[in-house]
Amino acid sequence: DLTIDSLYRLYPAGNLNTGVFKKFPAGQPIALISFTMSPEMLNAMMKATGTEKIMDSVAKKSSIKPMEVAEGLNGDITLAVIRAHEYDEKDTVTAALNGLQLFLAASVKNKSKLEPLLNLLQKPKEPKTDSEGNEIKPSGPFGGLKPAFLLTDSFFVASISPLAAEKFLNTTGENDIAIVANPYASNASLFSLDLKAILNFAMQMGKKKNKTGDQEAAKMFRF
Repeated sequence: DLTIDSLYRLYPAGNLNTGVFKKFPAGQPIALISFTMSPEMLNAMMKATGTEKIMDSVAKKSSIKPMEVAEGLNGDITLAVIRAHEYDEKDTVTAALNGLQLFLAASVKNKSKLEPLLNLLQKPKEPKTDSEGNEIKPSGPFGGLKPAFLLTDSFFVASISPLAAEKFLNTTGENDIAIVANPYASNASLFSLDLKAILNFAMQMGKKKNKTGDQEAAKMFRF
């Protein structure tokens, strides 16, 4: 029987896709997770683990074909959290997060195989209503904002900020992420966390929340 180790020997992983790193905005890398796995390796793993039958069952009940999605990608996936040095003043999502931007990105082999998934992700959700038929507006700091999912012939990107996602597609060049990742370009995976920055961000958000709470309390007792 094939084991995970033997599969890696049969289908060795390629190097990190440094082209993706050059698409991110200039800024401080807070978290960076990137890896590469060939579609052939993924297919073999699914067969070895029995997941292939589950995927076939899902494909029969949905317009999304998981294996076609895998074939539409080159096999590299990158998750990045960045504190951007600069961002569009209209980008209220990034502003609410004190400059943080979140990306999930991958390079594309065959755009047509990913378009059904993109159409599903971009499909507007039906608004929720109460017993009287009035629309229930989403609560929370982003008011129910839906993440942006964009696709070109070269890249797929998802971000909670639509403006950040658009900028990703139109950017290229050396940046902080690329500089951090360059020494590991010949590896198949990279995992980097700036724990100090994460703790500082958590403290800032806590202070911001407390300040908002104090302001609301002051309003309650204002005559």
